[in-house]
Order: sequence, then C-alpha cells, then structure tokens
Amino acid sequence: MIAVAFQFFLLAVALISLPIYIIFLYVLIKYRKCEDIKSSYFQLCFALGVADCYVLVHSHLAQKAAYWGIWREEFFLKYQEVGFVPGYLAWAMRAMTFAQFNGVLLLATNRFTAICLPFCHAKLWSTKIMAVVIFLQFAIPAVIVLPYFWLVVCRPIDSVSVSISFTDRSWHRFYYFFGAIYMAVICFLCVLMYAAMLVQARLWRSKVIDSRQERRKRRMELKLALSAFAIFIPAFAYSCVMYNASTTADYDRLFISWSAASDVFAYTNVYVLLAISPSVRCKFLHTTGLYAGELECDSRRREHISTFECSPKLSVNYSQRLPTLALCDELMSTAV
Repeated sequence: MIAVAFQFFLLAVALISLPIYIIFLYVLIKYRKCEDIKSSYFQLCFALGVADCYVLVHSHLAQKAAYWGIWREEFFLKYQEVGFVPGYLAWAMRAMTFAQFNGVLLLATNRFTAICLPFCHAKLWSTKIMAVVIFLQFAIPAVIVLPYFWLVVCRPIDSVSVSISFTDRSWHRFYYFFGAIYMAVICFLCVLMYAAMLVQARLWRSKVIDSRQERRKRRMELKLALSAFAIFIPAFAYSCVMYNASTTADYDRLFISWSAASDVFAYTNVYVLLAISPSVRCKFLHTTGLYAGELECDSRRREHISTFECSPKLSVNYSQRLPTLALCDELMSTAV
C-alpha cells in the first residue's frame, strides 16, 4: 500500500514539474542572447534539461507503466521476442540516463575551468566546442548501449508487472555493472574538480579585490558552481542505487528506489537554477505571467536604442554639417 501511494505521489509531482521544466527550457531559448544567461553554463543546463525531460516522460510511460501493468495485454506482452519496440524502450532509457551523467560531468568541467582556469575558459567553451561536446553528450551513450536493440524483451514478472530486460542474464549483469562503473568514474572526476574549486574559492577569499565588477563576477561563478554541485548530489545518489541494482534480486524494492532516485535526479536541474539564479527566476515568472515588471535585458536594450538614437555625438556631427550644406546651396544658386 505504501509503495502504491508513493508511486502516485511521484506521478503527481511529475505532472506538476514537467510543465515547469518545459517552460524553463523555453525561457533559456527565448533569452539565450541576454547578457546574464548567454554563458556556456546555461547552454549545458539546457542540454541536460532535454535529457531530463525525456527520462521523465519515458520512465512514466514505459518503465513505470510496465511495472503497474498499464497497457499490459494491449502493448507490452505483444513484444515477448527480441525486436525494435522492447529494444528501443530499454535503449532510450539507458542512453538518456548516461547522457544525464555526461551533462553533470560537463557542468562540473565548465565550472572548474571558470574558477580554476579563468583565463582560458572562454576559449575552451567556444561555440564550436560547445556544439561538439553537446553532440558527444548524447552520441556516446547512444552507441554504447546499442546492443539493447538485439538483446531485450518484455516479459511478465507476475500477474501484474512486466519487465523490459535482457533475454540473457549475463548481458543483464554486464550492462548493470558497466553502468555502475561508468557513473562511478564520472562521480569520481566530479569530486576531484569540486575539491579543486573549493580550494580555489578559499584562495579567492584570502585575496582583497578592489574591482567591484570582478567581485561580482567571482560571486556569480561560485553561485553557478554551487548549483552544479547541487545537481551532482542526486546524480551520485542515483549511481549508488544502480550499483545496488547490480547486486540485488529484489525487483520490487529496486524499482521503488530507482523510481525515486531517477525522478529526483531529473528534477534537480530546473529547481536548483530557479532557486539560485535571480535572473532565470525573474524571466521564468515573466514568461508565466506571474511577474509583470520590466526585465533587465529589455531595459538595457531599450536604453541602448535610445542612446543610439539620441547620441550627442551624432547631434554634434549633424549640426557641424549644417553650415556646410547652407554654403553649398548658396554657391549653387549663384552659379545658376
């Protein structure tokens, strides 16, 4: 009974959080050229958000639907042989989960270069490099788990639940162990980078900086690093759950723990950024109609336009040309 109530709770949270996440991604697209959110960090957050949203939709419509017997006879039990449908269901879920972890690693790397290597940060995250790393974020997992298409079936567990699993138990164990190691390596690298960032942050505190703009920039970099670390924590918890999955045979307990860890991992990105970044939060509320004030980037754009149209320099140049124009008109009339 507790497990059923818990799953309904997760479904209710998903129905609320998924629209919020979609609006959040729309905000990152709409205001991508604004000065305060056009950095490479927010582009990586958008890529991670795409993976998060896919995992949320896929897990509730496939894995969780199979566990609760939804569409049991009409859909899942039609694919008890190796084929495209069960292969795709397993492949997409695993590939997107690995893409999530790649996204967590990219966020940590981005913050590491911003804090520990600030002089080459912009060059390391240029537009071309961003396009390559985001492509690899999704392409590498897609290739790694490609054998799922030829090894997975939908099979009944009991009178209700259906599992999407390997036909061969040895392949099942191999990929679960491989997934646990893959995630553990990423978590280990993230821990090293966050430790280096912590050391650098302490060095920053020991130095007196006269420039107000530099202090503000460093404060912003540290806040974004804090948000990336907050996203890393549920990723680490998820990797622990998956390691336990490779060593346990209790499918029910495993499924409940996986459901909680997967959903929390997928929600963290959007809620952490809305909580930490006032700029993103303001634009999100403005997009949803909950904030009617003028956005900072809009006021800056209007200020820039008005400055350009009423530029004193342009007015002086034009006034200086007026006597010259009058002299030309006088000469022309005399010649006539």
